[in-house]
Amino acid sequence: MRRSFLGTCLLTATACAGNSPAAPTPVDRSIILAPGQSIELTSDLSVGLVAVLGDSRCPINATCVHAGDATVRLTVTSSTARSDQDLHTAILTPVMFDGLALRLLELQPYPFGGRPTDPDDYRATVHVRR
Repeated sequence: MRRSFLGTCLLTATACAGNSPAAPTPVDRSIILAPGQSIELTSDLSVGLVAVLGDSRCPINATCVHAGDATVRLTVTSSTARSDQDLHTAILTPVMFDGLALRLLELQPYPFGGRPTDPDDYRATVHVRR
């Protein structure tokens, strides 16, 4: 009886010391991305700005009834998945993907009436939390 108890204890201890998968590295930071740019946040997580898909925000030099919206497309790559995610300036709630919360904090430059924004000039500030 003593031997079987000792054997059970040894098996239990060695089973716990095995190669169990590690928890993902926590992330809680804001990043600024240019179109085509990707940033590796951890060894298993990168976020990139594909493009600004549309920008109908009210220009700085105009009076508008509606504030408008801009949409940016991000590519998110984790150790388990890859996906394109669209974020909006008019929607403040984060987009959830694979245990991540992604939120668009700001898109610069702000539109100016009569002057189109060069797509390469955009910079998106995104907050990523895991």
